[in-house]
Amino acid sequence: FAEQEEIEKKLKEVEKLCSSIMMKPYSDENDAKKMSEGFSDDQTKDKVIPPVNATSNNNTEISKLNSRFLDIRNEHQDMLLPIEGYEDMPLLPLENTVEHLENIISNIRRNAWIAKERSIVVTDELTQDESAAIQLYTMEWKPDNQAFYIHINTALREANRDKLTPFLSYLKLVLTALWKLPSIKTTVWGGVKGDLSAQYPIGKEFIWWGFSSCTRLRKFLEQEKLLSTTGVRTLFRIECETGKSICAHSYYKTEDEILLLPATRMRVISQMDSNNGAIVIQLKEIKSPFPLLQSPFN
Repeated sequence: FAEQEEIEKKLKEVEKLCSSIMMKPYSDENDAKKMSEGFSDDQTKDKVIPPVNATSNNNTEISKLNSRFLDIRNEHQDMLLPIEGYEDMPLLPLENTVEHLENIISNIRRNAWIAKERSIVVTDELTQDESAAIQLYTMEWKPDNQAFYIHINTALREANRDKLTPFLSYLKLVLTALWKLPSIKTTVWGGVKGDLSAQYPIGKEFIWWGFSSCTRLRKFLEQEKLLSTTGVRTLFRIECETGKSICAHSYYKTEDEILLLPATRMRVISQMDSNNGAIVIQLKEIKSPFPLLQSPFN
């Protein structure tokens, strides 16, 4: 009987331990460490998984690998046919606009769901789907080259406009959202690594066909994770007329992002070599004689 009482006592201790574990989730590294210390090395070997805080509010840390601000480097400046066709599409929920892209872009449906879950509270009189469409554009992917903005900007820059067909439903939704936001007339900055001065001579007029992520702060681009303050780099100082402030709808709320719409036409005003590796090219947004981006409300 003594042995049975001892066994029952041990069982109660185990039940108590299990109950305490179930009642208190381990959410950080300290808790995980405490939990692992309650077991032997043999029991925890290959079983302790480092905690991942996927919903961290530390957006600066999350966006360390953010590169959409450098995507301007992929602009070719060739003249293309207008971006059109999406204006006749029905306005669909975000998940419906991307569900057919799963075989092209990994995790697109999952990330669209995440964007929508993060857009329950919206501003600027946008719907949840409209705000989430902007957020999806700003999200980074793993691997990096699978980010949604890379795919859609590549399609927007294609001479073959049929390449845009899979993205028309999404364009209808995101451009509806962006059209609702007020246009901002301000000075913004974009940039790339390397010297692009030969491609942007003074007086040249050209089109940037993709979405262009810019910032009001030059020092934001000169962070170590982006252009830094050393090495050869090209900074575009842009006088924009129709920029859209999307920070309230971005995945990264701390970035004061101004988004230039596709098919933005500009003129090179000046160039300046600062002698520290930075070449500053001043651009001014100008109006095209014919619309190259149709209104989504047609």
